Amino acid sequence: MVGRGQGRHISVLGLGLAVGIASVAGQTAPQPSTRVPVPRVSETAVTSGAASGYLADEVCGRCHARIAREYRQLGMARSFAPPGENGWVEDFDSGAFHHRASDQYFQLSRRDGQLVFRRHQKDAAGAEINVLELPVDWVLGSGSVSRSYLYQTPSGEVYQLPIAWYAGSGWAMAPGFDRPDHDGVSRPVRRECLFCHNAYPEVPAGSDRHFAPQSFPFELPHGIGCQRCHGPGSQHVAAVSAGASPIEVAARIVNPRTLSTTLRRAVCDQCHYQPSVAMFGLRRFDRGDYSFVPGQDLDAYQVQLEIAQEGHAPADRFEINHHAYRLRQSRCATPDGEPLECTACHDPHRKPPRLARLARVRQACVKCHAAEPGVAAGHLDQDNCAGCHMPRRRAQDVVHAVVTDHRIRREPAPAEWREPRAESDPVVSGVSALTAVSPVELEQLYRMVAVVRAGSRRLAGDLAQLVERVQPLETIPWLDLAQAQLSARDWAATKATVDRLLARDPRDPLARHRLAIAEWRLGRLDRSRSLLETLVAERPEWPEPRFNLALLRLETGDPASALEELRRVIVLRPTMVSAWVYLGRTLAILGRPAEAADAFRRALEVEPRSTDAYVGIVRALAASGRAEEAKRFLDHGLVTAARPGLLESLQ
Repeated sequence: MVGRGQGRHISVLGLGLAVGIASVAGQTAPQPSTRVPVPRVSETAVTSGAASGYLADEVCGRCHARIAREYRQLGMARSFAPPGENGWVEDFDSGAFHHRASDQYFQLSRRDGQLVFRRHQKDAAGAEINVLELPVDWVLGSGSVSRSYLYQTPSGEVYQLPIAWYAGSGWAMAPGFDRPDHDGVSRPVRRECLFCHNAYPEVPAGSDRHFAPQSFPFELPHGIGCQRCHGPGSQHVAAVSAGASPIEVAARIVNPRTLSTTLRRAVCDQCHYQPSVAMFGLRRFDRGDYSFVPGQDLDAYQVQLEIAQEGHAPADRFEINHHAYRLRQSRCATPDGEPLECTACHDPHRKPPRLARLARVRQACVKCHAAEPGVAAGHLDQDNCAGCHMPRRRAQDVVHAVVTDHRIRREPAPAEWREPRAESDPVVSGVSALTAVSPVELEQLYRMVAVVRAGSRRLAGDLAQLVERVQPLETIPWLDLAQAQLSARDWAATKATVDRLLARDPRDPLARHRLAIAEWRLGRLDRSRSLLETLVAERPEWPEPRFNLALLRLETGDPASALEELRRVIVLRPTMVSAWVYLGRTLAILGRPAEAADAFRRALEVEPRSTDAYVGIVRALAASGRAEEAKRFLDHGLVTAARPGLLESLQ
């Protein structure tokens, strides 16, 4: 996770001016300078597009070597990397982990320089079935608390794998996966997620707006670097290279120490102030995911939301990313005088030894409490203030992790706070905005969009009325409305909304894709086909329009062309279970049952609960004369499939 960002004062005196000194006495030859040369901007790649002006963080270390070296020990610096770059903390020799709820076996192992994920099930005879192996492309997390594992598809999409390593307990399911019907290998990693786990990547302008395809470059930054707290550094380096004055050099970079309290807090809060995982805060409709820069007002970037959760009072809710949210519930963070800030206890540049860290925390406490009436002198002699007053507890959203609760409390923590708990979905009974938004109807729009994005299909009509009243200038809420109408299968309303969007921008690919689906469902197949073919030609790396074009061609009696498109979809997204299922169906239509069985087999490797894949493979194997193998999959599907009733007729 990304973190705490008060920067140290950066000395600029002498930058670019250090020279070797020749001794006149004895005519000693000039000694070479030991200073690392400052790179010129022309020698260093500078990002453009959605996040412009950033350099590789290694450039910062050319001048700030000690800070850069010590920073590498912090979890923020090791928050995202290829496998092995930050060493190994995992136990790879413990064998496969059996997740009883889904009856699946998971294992990570190192093979030939690669980290490989493996998942399988066991059939009635105890033999492995539905075996899937994938290379791990990225490791998310330093391992101080946990590590998750990601793979990247040829289209650039990134997906999370269902197993994680926890520092306190070893292998277990990743957050949100500890349930029978988990997402398997199909949970996409979105920009909103990587925003807080990595530095900004080099991507085109506009590609970071909501609803844009969730695709990433194959070369990504490795962890949270200097510039997430200090802002893009290219102008700073350019000023140094040009020999600018120390004042100008300092003015070209953000030093959080010099910011107001609100803006300084925003540096940390951009990632550590998340009131609820159930209802993410929304980017402002006119902002891209990578547009926040330190020194800006965070409220102008996103609208934070609070929830009312059944069974949990606001003061009782505790999630793994509740650092600043819980701290704000403490009197220490909102006193009459100077508020307690993150950097009072946390050094953003280095990881001090434990005793030094405890001393720093104690100093922050004593600063206010030494003169407080009623606090015994002996109490202030204790070394570990946080151990009692900021207790560690089990997070509600990451049930295998025990982390520090930053809500400072007087009374001891209940023992049950650290006891094991089962994963469960929060029941949200209300949503309110923590960020000031005006007018009131615009604030209502943000709240309703958040609820719709969280999965509510019943609010399409209410959202339409609200959008009509607000008439937002940005396209995002209109796209949210179109998506809600699609989910509600209101094809005519979807078309009407998208037509209004396209009147503003006829080339908007997201609007045209929604229009293609609406036209298809309204029976205008030629129009839909034309739209999809154009999108496929313009965006060949985007799987969804190509997949929908394949289904349209299959529906209109052109299985050969559908087959061609489905194979291309699978190249782009090899773990798209619906593409494998339709590939199997298309091959069966074309009279190729053996190949169809292989496609359905791949679908089951990706999603072992797919009822459609079980139906397809049983029929394809039977048609190929492989009755015994067909029975094996039928028997397993009757136990494993999400809808086993559909298989009973095949017995």
